[in-house]
Amino acid sequence: MPRTTRYRDQHQELEGLVSQMLTTLDPKRLATDSSAARQQLSRVAGKLKMHLELEDKCLYPELFKHSDAKVRDLAKQYQREMGNIFPVFEAYLGKWSSAQLIQGKPDAFIRETKEIVKVLDDRIRRENTELYRLADAVG
Repeated sequence: MPRTTRYRDQHQELEGLVSQMLTTLDPKRLATDSSAARQQLSRVAGKLKMHLELEDKCLYPELFKHSDAKVRDLAKQYQREMGNIFPVFEAYLGKWSSAQLIQGKPDAFIRETKEIVKVLDDRIRRENTELYRLADAVG
C-alpha cells in the first residue's frame, strides 16, 4: 500500500463533505434556516483539522528526514503554504461560527465559502498530484 493512501482517502472524504456543504448554499434557504450549512461546515472543519494533524505528526516529519533535498524542500514548502492557508480558514470559521451569523448574511457566506473551497480544492489537487506522488515514489 502506498505511503499516502490514508491521506488520499481523507482527501476524498473531505471532498465529499465539501460537496454536501455546497448543496446547502441557497441564499433563500440560508436566510430562513442555515443550520444544515453550519453543521456541514463543522464536519468539514473537523475532518480538515484531523487531516492536517496527521500530516504534521506523521507525513511531514518523515519527509523532512529524507536523504533527497528535493523531497525535504517540497515538504517544507507545502507545510509553510498550509501554515498560511489554515489561519485564513480559521478566520472564516470564526466569522461564520453560528447558524444565526450565516442566516444574517447568506450572500456573503456563500461567496466566502466558495472562495475557501476553491483554495482547499487547489491544495488537495496539488498534494495529490505533486507531494503525495513524490512521497510514494521515494518510499
